[in-house]
Formats: sequence, structure tokens, C-alpha cells
Amino acid sequence: MIGAMNYLTQRSAALRYGAVGFSMGGETVLYAAARDRRLEAVVTTDTFAEARTTAPSFVSASTGLPRLLVVPLLWSAEHLHGVPLARGRAIDVVSAIPPRPVLLVQNEADPIVPVEHCRRLAAAIPGSEVWITAAPQPTTPSASHRDDGACTRNRTSCTRRSTWTA
Repeated sequence: MIGAMNYLTQRSAALRYGAVGFSMGGETVLYAAARDRRLEAVVTTDTFAEARTTAPSFVSASTGLPRLLVVPLLWSAEHLHGVPLARGRAIDVVSAIPPRPVLLVQNEADPIVPVEHCRRLAAAIPGSEVWITAAPQPTTPSASHRDDGACTRNRTSCTRRSTWTA
């Protein structure tokens, strides 16, 4: 992210930057914003506060393996093979982002990242705004991003907003 901003700045010094990141991409955007003030605004969706606790859900969802098998697999990856699962901790750096605007969007039914991660990030980013979207209704598959009828998958506008306060 920072390298991309460096590249673009060489071509036009007047450019301004904002970023949107989804899941792990959201963590990348948060890290970049904490390190580089040129990133003026951030939006993340379903982003984890720290990777270690979401790793079992992610591996299970992406491989189809039951969690019963995933937990020892991850232990082995971390302790025997040196995979640094503990490094992914956006929660530790996000306090450097304010006063720049941060919007944290989280679907309450995300199978990998629990809503609690969004709330923890919001508590660590004073002034951030949180949008929790409702779980999709089984009878309306296109409604996976609904918030009391205000947010929909095919529209970019949301009329209901809330700010999380710790």
C-alpha cells in the first residue's frame, strides 16, 4: 500500500489517498494508515483485530477441514514450522490513525471474523465509525448487506449509521 502511494506520488505529488480493505486487506490498510499519514481516510470490512484467533475459522472455511483438525494443524504451523500467526495484530497499531476518519463495517454473520473484533478495533480508534450489518435473511439472498433495510448489496448508500463508543 505504501509502495503504491510512493509510486503514484512520483507521478503526481498533488494526489490524495484513501483506502478500502476487506478482511486481511482491511488489516493491511490499517497498518498502512498507522505508518503513513498520506492515507487520509480508511474503510474496512470484516477485518480482524488480531489474526491468531481468526486463523482456525479462516483455515476451516477455506479448506473445508473441520475445526477439530485445524487447531492442531495451526499449532504445528506456528510452533514447529515458525509461521508467525501472532504478527497480525492491527489492534496494536491503530491508535496511530486518528484524527483521520475510519469506518469499520462488519457483518454480524461473518463466519470468520466475529463482530467483537470490529468493536475492539473501534475502541482502539477514537472517533471511528462502526456499521454492523445484519445477517442475511434466508429468504432474500441478495440482502447479505442489510441494516434495517437501509443497506443492500447492490446499492452503495446506507442511511443508518452508528458510532461505537467504548
